[in-house]
Amino acid sequence: MIEKIYIPGDIISSEYSKFYKFLIDYHIVSIGMAFVIGNQVNTLFGNLMEDIISPIIAKLIGSSEKRVEDIKVNLFGTKILLGKFIFNLIHFYIVLLILYYLSKILPLPNEKDKII
Repeated sequence: MIEKIYIPGDIISSEYSKFYKFLIDYHIVSIGMAFVIGNQVNTLFGNLMEDIISPIIAKLIGSSEKRVEDIKVNLFGTKILLGKFIFNLIHFYIVLLILYYLSKILPLPNEKDKII
């Protein structure tokens, strides 16, 4: 039979307040929210690249493929997925540009806001 362990309310309250202070001091909730938002933005830009930009680029370069990712080059009897590399390079560049311009628009934290 398992015995019930009695923990005084002061200990729970003390541990809760320490945990809450940890969450606030180290901006854990903000980091979690930024991670979720970043993940959704990445999905959005992935779909933008895959469904809109990739077919346009494939048409512009005169490829018979419908998407850039499908472009392959035969080199010494080996299929090289050149289109996939080009697709990922363009995707990376677009995300990099967006982050650059966001860093110019959004305010940077002050010295007093730094936690480390």
